[in-house]
Amino acid sequence: MKKIKFFSLLLFVLISFFSCASSKVVVKDSLFDDWRYKGFGSELPSWFEPAYLKDVDNVKKALPEFTEKDVILGGNAISADHAEKLIAENKNVDGYEFVDSCWAKLAKSENLQTPYVFLIVLKKINE
Repeated sequence: MKKIKFFSLLLFVLISFFSCASSKVVVKDSLFDDWRYKGFGSELPSWFEPAYLKDVDNVKKALPEFTEKDVILGGNAISADHAEKLIAENKNVDGYEFVDSCWAKLAKSENLQTPYVFLIVLKKINE
């Protein structure tokens, strides 16, 4: 009986030890350290950072339906709430259909008065 308890305890310790071991995690440096719904586990949309950097090729990879007639509007805000308000005010543009939007906080924003960025993807309506 003592042997069974000993081996059970040993097995438990080994399983506990190996379950704590982790593999190497590669973290991509991002320009942003917070964004809409991050607290709920949402990833930053794949189009957001390329759009912020004006990298049209990677925006088109993330949004294959994006064409040269479509636009991405954006700006800066003082807070997440302010960014949400600006998105709501600017997402309805005549001649365009709203596709997606997001805001994010710049990671290196200690000295900025407007550390939040918002972007809105709009698709040109065929007339």
